[in-house]
Amino acid sequence: MQILKNNNEVSIYNDDLATPHDIAVGVARLKASFPNIEARFLEVLAERLQFNEFSANRLKEAIGNVIDTHKWKNSLTTQKASHSDFLQHWVENTLFLVKKVDCEMYGFVPNKKKK
Repeated sequence: MQILKNNNEVSIYNDDLATPHDIAVGVARLKASFPNIEARFLEVLAERLQFNEFSANRLKEAIGNVIDTHKWKNSLTTQKASHSDFLQHWVENTLFLVKKVDCEMYGFVPNKKKK
């Protein structure tokens, strides 16, 4: 499967389709990151992920991208989350907080702020 990105890059996902378990795990990560999200939205999202034949890797990257780039309205950071649970990730002078556990799980190395 191919995805055309805004910077004219193409990502190719040739792994297996996301299983119902993969989709459930991805939706659970969104629910954990955005606890105020409506359950019906997550149900429709799960249906659309399956209908659009997301691969397992494309699903992981898409969910991670939402968590990494969303402006965090109604998310864990609006609650009393400990800063020790997150690492700073800088993209073009914009700070994003990334869960340490996700960095460890996916081998993600956050960008440091450029001086």
